[in-house]
Amino acid sequence: MPVISIIGCRMFEDEIMHLLENDPEIEKVVVVKNNDCDGIRKKMLEAGIPHKVHPVEELSEKKEEKSLTLNIYMLELALHAIPENLKKLYIQKWKQCLRIRMEFCFLWALRKCTRGN
Repeated sequence: MPVISIIGCRMFEDEIMHLLENDPEIEKVVVVKNNDCDGIRKKMLEAGIPHKVHPVEELSEKKEEKSLTLNIYMLELALHAIPENLKKLYIQKWKQCLRIRMEFCFLWALRKCTRGN
């Protein structure tokens, strides 16, 4: 199954929900279990979006199936207050997840973080 992973701070919960509610190709949703996943999980339950919760070490790799799996890795709110910390944390989480060879979509809290910082 193709797997796409989103790493984003809690500021992006509504955007992620929009994606989940409007993309018919997403057949399976997995939320990384951590201290910051409760908000998105509550919104998914309220919207009736089925999902599973796993530690990052148990996330899926790509497999030879046709259904699309979306992994969601939520990070703490207000990371954008200090852009240097935001960038370091995203890179740290990205490297952690690279060990299981997943494809990623990063949601940056500040545009300036993606402009060479």
